[in-house]
Amino acid sequence: SSMAVGLWMLLLFRFAVGIGVGSAPAPLGLYAEFLPPSKRGGQLVTFFTFFSIGAVLEALLAWITLGTENGGGWRALLLVSSIPSILLTFCLPIIPESPRYYLVTGQYHKALQTLQKVARINRSLESVSWEWDTVLLKPDPPPPPPPPP
Repeated sequence: SSMAVGLWMLLLFRFAVGIGVGSAPAPLGLYAEFLPPSKRGGQLVTFFTFFSIGAVLEALLAWITLGTENGGGWRALLLVSSIPSILLTFCLPIIPESPRYYLVTGQYHKALQTLQKVARINRSLESVSWEWDTVLLKPDPPPPPPPPP
C-alpha cells in the first residue's frame, strides 16, 4: 500500500492486505493442532502474549512515523509494518499441511507421515499407535431417522 500512486491502487493493495489479515487465524489453528496437549495452553498463551506485544509495538511505530516531522508518514508506517508478513511468507513452505486435509483428499500416506513427524517432534511417538485404523478414522454413522408421528 505504501507504494500506491493513486486511490484505486491504494484500494487494491488494502484489499490484498485485508485478505492476508483475514486469513491470519488459519495458521493458529494449524499451530495448535500440532502442539502436545500438555503444552498447548502455555504455548497459546505465549503466542497471544507476543501478539499483544506486537500490537503495542505497532502503535509505537505509528507514533514514531506519524507523530514526528521526519518519520516518513503513512507510507513509511505501511512499509515497515509489512516486514513481518513478508518474512512469514518465506516460512509458509516449511509449515506442514494438516493431516485432516490429507485424509479428506485421500492422501493417506502423507497424513501418516505428517502425524509421525509431529509425534517425533513432540516426543510422543511411543505413545501413538500407527495402525491404519488409527489414521483412517471412519466417519460416525448417520443418526437413525426420527420415529413416525
